Amino acid sequence: ERRMTVFHLFTMTAGLNYDCGNEAIVRGRQETDGRSPTVELMKYIAQIPLEFEPGASWNYSLCHDVLAAVVEVVSGMRFGEFVKTRILDPMGMTNTTFLLPEEEVPSLAAQYRFNGKEFENVGRRIQTYKLGSEYESGGAGAISTVDDYIRFLEGLRTGRLLGGEALTLMTRDHLREEQRKDC
Repeated sequence: ERRMTVFHLFTMTAGLNYDCGNEAIVRGRQETDGRSPTVELMKYIAQIPLEFEPGASWNYSLCHDVLAAVVEVVSGMRFGEFVKTRILDPMGMTNTTFLLPEEEVPSLAAQYRFNGKEFENVGRRIQTYKLGSEYESGGAGAISTVDDYIRFLEGLRTGRLLGGEALTLMTRDHLREEQRKDC
């Protein structure tokens, strides 16, 4: 009944989920021969029924991936290229990417996943959120180093990346009490 908005996407209140094994996503991966370009895969994600009316609740989800597709459409650039030209290059972040070459995977730190009881080591492979060779996840796709992340944080702290008003808006709690129960 309610239209999904960019605000809902930013606040993870759009009604989406993080079921990357959903049949629509699997079909999208197959039909794009495993490439899954970000904007193209949104056509498949749009086929997944919402968990709830946009704005009614909160759910950690593919919302920021959808925002990455919005950035691609609005900017006319792939999300990774947009981030590279607007954030990574200006901040000197030379070791951050969305599409890590296969030969560099062994350099990753081990990843852990909570299985409901404990954290388990799932190795160095990029888990779940790499939906295709051309998929650039806005929510879980950046691979970086500590030094680059420090450069990013310094860019936020000094205002080089965002002005004060944008940073204030970004760090403010936007959830209503009933949405906060789902966090």
